Amino acid sequence: MQNYKIISEKNVILNNSNQVKDYIYKTIKYKEVIMKKLFRVFFISFFFIFIKIQISYCEERAYVTNWESDNISVIQLSNDTVIETIPTVAGPLGLAFTPDYKYVYVTNYGMAACNNKVTVIQTSDNTVQCVITVGNCPAQIAITPDGELGYVANYFGDTFSVIEISTNSVVATVPIGNGPMGVSITPDGQYAYFAMEQEGTVKVVQISDNTVIATINVGSSPYRIAFTPDGAYAYVTNRFSNNVSVIQTSDNTVIATIGVGGWPHGVAITPDGEYAYVVNFLQSNSVSVIQTSTNSVVNTISVGSAPKAIAFTLDGEYAYVTNGGSNSVSVIEISTGTVVETIPVNTNPSGIIIGNCPEVTGWIEGTVSLEGGSGNVEDVVITAGFECTNPDASGFYSIEIEPGIYNVTATLKNYIPYNDTVTVITGQTSVVDIVLYSLDFLAPPENLTYNNIGDYLTWDPPQTILDWIAYNVYKDYTIIATIPDTSGIFFNPSPGIYFLTAVYEYGESVPSNIVEVPTVGTEDRLQVQNIKLNNYPNPFNELTVISYTLKVSERVSLKIYDMQGHETRTLVNEKQTAGKHSVIWDGTDDRGMPIGPGVYICRLQVRNLLFRKKIIVQ
Repeated sequence: MQNYKIISEKNVILNNSNQVKDYIYKTIKYKEVIMKKLFRVFFISFFFIFIKIQISYCEERAYVTNWESDNISVIQLSNDTVIETIPTVAGPLGLAFTPDYKYVYVTNYGMAACNNKVTVIQTSDNTVQCVITVGNCPAQIAITPDGELGYVANYFGDTFSVIEISTNSVVATVPIGNGPMGVSITPDGQYAYFAMEQEGTVKVVQISDNTVIATINVGSSPYRIAFTPDGAYAYVTNRFSNNVSVIQTSDNTVIATIGVGGWPHGVAITPDGEYAYVVNFLQSNSVSVIQTSTNSVVNTISVGSAPKAIAFTLDGEYAYVTNGGSNSVSVIEISTGTVVETIPVNTNPSGIIIGNCPEVTGWIEGTVSLEGGSGNVEDVVITAGFECTNPDASGFYSIEIEPGIYNVTATLKNYIPYNDTVTVITGQTSVVDIVLYSLDFLAPPENLTYNNIGDYLTWDPPQTILDWIAYNVYKDYTIIATIPDTSGIFFNPSPGIYFLTAVYEYGESVPSNIVEVPTVGTEDRLQVQNIKLNNYPNPFNELTVISYTLKVSERVSLKIYDMQGHETRTLVNEKQTAGKHSVIWDGTDDRGMPIGPGVYICRLQVRNLLFRKKIIVQ
């Protein structure tokens, strides 16, 4: 055997061919194992990355108005990246979510000239749904907690506009005074507070009738307002006096004035209500942290240039600050009070709000009615996917559900189940009206009759508004055949007790009336075995030959009947000898007139025995 001396990759000396083969085999297997492991790692990593990508789009997001670039940056908070930029009408400034996070309402203040629009964005796909005309230079908007109304502060219009959210229409325009710049609504939804920049006041509007019920003197040039979560206090930034006014809402009095940095703009309260964060627009480029229990500044955090607005994540762990001078958003970690991220956005970011991914749903709605029976409509169980509901006393039902294709079912004891397929589209209602029929509507066939001339069973269809699909034929209480619903005839039934049922999609009807097909005697049965009735051709156009064989000399009657049992032609009526006999029929009746195409019965009678054969005339 030839020896080999090879140094492997691991510096192992291989001295013979067997060692070389073994090394090569192990190396290949080792690499295969490594490749499989790498593939598994890659696949699992890709799978989780894919899942994260799919899920992350529906995570917490921030919407930032870029005042000078006329668009909105959408920031995904899981990785602090801008995932979309939405063009809007000129000069977007203030924002507000609907409570379900399905829509963002944006005030378009304008830039070179005053604007008068509010842009509505659907957050499921970040598309502009509509643009609403309001007063001049709308600066800020707030939406009531029930999501029914939006209040817009029109700065140069000296008014506020009330938008009905369900219709996106302005239902009121109310004069309020000089320069309403900010607006915020109490957590209970009863009052709207307006920061009147040119008056140095805050005006309180009662939402039920849109009347001003209080005017509160605050600092110079009030700009923005934020409420504590319990609604007990409102914090107002006063730009020109470089302070914050604290209003006690129970009596609408100022209980504290807190000095902060230069030109305080935005203000937001932490979700736990313990701190108010105030954005200082000029000079200090900072955020002042006010402890609400003492109304004192406990920290100052440096951010970007010319900060304007601030918003907290829903868990209160981070604050996001728009920096109008540096075209960025600073991310503050609340626990450490430090900026941990700076996110580039577009020109002059001004307003910011943070919210969850909307619950993207549609609806299945309709009414349920019962036909027959004594059931209660409120006991009907309606299901679509994993959702389930019952109608109210009037039969109305509604199911909110994610978009998709669903099998809608409705069930009630002693009623035929309902089943239908419906497509649900985001934000739209699919109407499915349901009728449940009592099992009494599963009617049987009627007037079952045995025709002894043609030797067949006939019947009338069920008297019902439901569709049936077939008939079951029972003999001696055992099913012997299922025939299509288009048929109304059953040929050559053997002796016995017969009834029929109608077969529906939802079940089987009760039996029809019962008929009896008579029994043939023993001697006649022997005769039947020796008499054969045939014809050829069958079907035929012009002529057919009908043949039969007699065992003994007998009197014979050979006649043709239509399917209604009417005698059409007598071919033989005489005594005939034993043996084979043939008769030609030309398809005419006793008058010599051609009969129409169809199925006919050829009946041979020998003594008291009847023999039948179906003949088809084309």
